[in-house]
Amino acid sequence: LATIPIVYFLGKKFVNEKIGIISAFIVATSSLLIHFSRQTLLAYYPLFFSGLALLFITLITRKFNKYFCLILGLLLGFMLQIHYSTLAVFLLILSVGLSFIPRKFKLKYYLFVAVGFLIGFLPMIIFELRHEFFNTKMLISLINGLQKESNISKFDILSYWQNTISLLFLGRKALLGNLFLPLIILYIIWKKKLNLLEKLSIIQIIFTFLFTLVFVHQNIEHYLITAYIPLIILTTSAVYNLSNNSKSKLVKASILIVFLFGLFVLNFSSYGFTDNHGWTMKDGWNLLGVEKTAGIISADTTTTQYNVVM
Repeated sequence: LATIPIVYFLGKKFVNEKIGIISAFIVATSSLLIHFSRQTLLAYYPLFFSGLALLFITLITRKFNKYFCLILGLLLGFMLQIHYSTLAVFLLILSVGLSFIPRKFKLKYYLFVAVGFLIGFLPMIIFELRHEFFNTKMLISLINGLQKESNISKFDILSYWQNTISLLFLGRKALLGNLFLPLIILYIIWKKKLNLLEKLSIIQIIFTFLFTLVFVHQNIEHYLITAYIPLIILTTSAVYNLSNNSKSKLVKASILIVFLFGLFVLNFSSYGFTDNHGWTMKDGWNLLGVEKTAGIISADTTTTQYNVVM
């Protein structure tokens, strides 16, 4: 829910209010993101924080502000502690300093981002020093394990992106989802002059793709999470610009209404209203089952004959 105003403000501030409203609508009605909101998992938090980082990056590239750089560094340090999928945001922040920040501000940009990052990442640094670099060793072990896996070459990264995009926009309508990525690419090629937000969104998607290429070898949707907002922004821009090709206000409004209503209808059946179980749970496994299990475990603490064994 917190991501909705971030996306709205991004669109309104850097393009126009209609882009903000449409983008926010897509976030609010995406069945995948609704399911994410039903479960507390650290891997889902980068959706909000990567959106917030994109907001500050766009503000900084538009008009340099050293305090925004400090906040951006803090966000980055905090994000990297939450989930390593935010490595894509780290790469975006590095590239922005090289490509978008004027030369006279480059040193200040990297300095203030670095200071903010050290402050934000300090809890992890202390943890690593006190626990013999536990997370660092785990990350190295993960990378080494990925290199040794025999199924890496068999994993279809393009299909993974297409399937995840279909979940994000169309509620598991894979056939229609396969059209989304090519259409976004065609829009980028067709539009001669991209605005600042679109450029940054494209760069973020590229770095997320590189991240998934290295780290992702199974169909887990949240590894793509840092590309969700950029994909939504580009899709919204494409549809909005398509509607603007018509001189008739009625036709423009009709295209946007049909698009948004179509997304809602396609997602509706995936909201899980008729499910007899919680999201990702087995059939019949719902809140009552969880409460009963919790009661059994709680009762076990008062006896020596245990029903639950770990």
